[in-house]
Order: sequence, then structure tokens, then C-alpha cells
Amino acid sequence: MKAIKKILGLFEGGEWKVLYKKKDSPDLIEFIGDSNYWYADPFLFDYDNKTFLFVEAFNKKTQVGEIAVSVMRNGVFSEPTVIIKNEYHMSYPDVFAYGDHVYMLPESGESNNLELYEAIDFPYTWRKHILMKNVYLADSTVYIKDKIYIYAYNDIIKATDLYILDIDNKMMKHICRKQNNNKRSRPAGQLFYINGGLFRPTQNCEKTYGGSLIINKVLNLEGLEENLYSEIYPNEISPKYDRMHTLNFSNNYVCVDVFVGKKGLGCFIGKIKRKIHRIKMKRRVKK
Repeated sequence: MKAIKKILGLFEGGEWKVLYKKKDSPDLIEFIGDSNYWYADPFLFDYDNKTFLFVEAFNKKTQVGEIAVSVMRNGVFSEPTVIIKNEYHMSYPDVFAYGDHVYMLPESGESNNLELYEAIDFPYTWRKHILMKNVYLADSTVYIKDKIYIYAYNDIIKATDLYILDIDNKMMKHICRKQNNNKRSRPAGQLFYINGGLFRPTQNCEKTYGGSLIINKVLNLEGLEENLYSEIYPNEISPKYDRMHTLNFSNNYVCVDVFVGKKGLGCFIGKIKRKIHRIKMKRRVKK
């Protein structure tokens, strides 16, 4: 019976979707893009009196994530444009402003580096910088208060690391680490304030990847001390969703991603393609 379940599991999969809404509206809108992609890891960014949505655009053919951007027009986000594409997987495009510049800190762990992108012609042209080499940091998240803090999930040792970024010199200083034996601390979006309190969203991956979203109240930033404030489950949005793992805000909008399960031969083929791709990337990194 276990063998049969394992075989059937090879044909199970699904796709992520991005939902968004105005803060004062109860109605979520599904983000629509190119049918050759599915979309996840949404980040909102206000710039030049416009609202932009940056997402992971997962290429169904190559089974590799790319970075895309969309702009709000008349209450709806436009079809996204791919702006960063590499042979390795990219996701979680955390965009932030510092000084007179706009930057993006995407997940680029499959390259074995932590990459920072600087906007040359926002939002379509970016210059890459390498912040750290020989690391696999997932879902790195920026928080700015006097200093530039970066929360990062160390996918090798399963721990949350906190860094301070010297952006002028493109240098990282490690200041704290917290082991995540309960699989509930992986970053899930930018930090935000409620009634003067600072909160950090994280993923609950105890039973499944992105099982729910956890909202933690930050007690001691540089000590990585937090208390559980609330938990959001995907079926609270709709019974058809069974996972969620990124929550973000702009001045006027909120966005989240959700997972819709599927079954069939396409799921099996996708898994094989991803497996082959990962083997190729591991060989590339070793070289």
C-alpha cells in the first residue's frame, strides 16, 4: 500500500497563484498572466505614484523561476513582464528603496550565491551584485530601521540568520542565528507595523511546504526573539486552496499567494524536469 501511495504521489502537484486586493475591499482578485507561467512570491512596491507587483514567474516549460513585474492600471495589475532570467531558479523578489536607489534581493540560492540587484532603469533594467558566495539562503527579507537588516533562511542547516547589510560596500555582517527545529520561521514577506508593534510573517512548513502563514510579534530584533501573534490558514480564503507562503503590503494594496492542487501526467513530467534541472545546477556549482 505504501508503494502504491508513493507511485500515485508522483502524479500529484499543483500551481501557485497570486491574489491581491485594495486594503479597504473584502474582494480578492486573481492575478492573471501568461499561461506558460504560474506566479508566486508577490511583493508590492510604490514608486513614482504607481504601484508595482514583483513576482516569481515559474516557467512551466523549463521548470525554473524567473522574476517578473506588473503595474497597477485602473484597479488591475497588467500582464507581467519578465525582467530577470537566469539558468538557475529565482524567486521571492524583495524590492526596497534606500537613499536614491531601488534594489531587489531575490532568492538565488540555486546559484550558490546571495545576489543583490540595483535598478538602472526601474522597473525593467537591473545590475547584479554578489553579496555572498557559497551560501544557500532562501527568502531573504529586508527590514530598514537606521540599518539595513536582512532575515535569511539558511536552507542547509535549517536556521534563520540575521545580517546587517552595508549597501555602499556590498558587504554582509552576520549578527544572530536561530535554529528552526519546528519549521515555522522561514520568512514569508516584509515586516510591517500594527499599532506601533513590529510584526514578521513566516511560513509554517511543519506538515507541508507553506501549510499556513504565521504572524510573529518582534520582541527583540537583533536577538531574533518573537512571539506568535496569529496564524492564517489558506482555507480561510477558499476551500480550494491548501497552502500559502507569502504576504505583502503597499500603501493601498495587500497580496498573498496560494496553492491549487492538481493531479495528472503533467505533474509527473514537471517533477522529472525539476529533478534533472537540480542535478545540472549541482554539477554547475561544483565546477
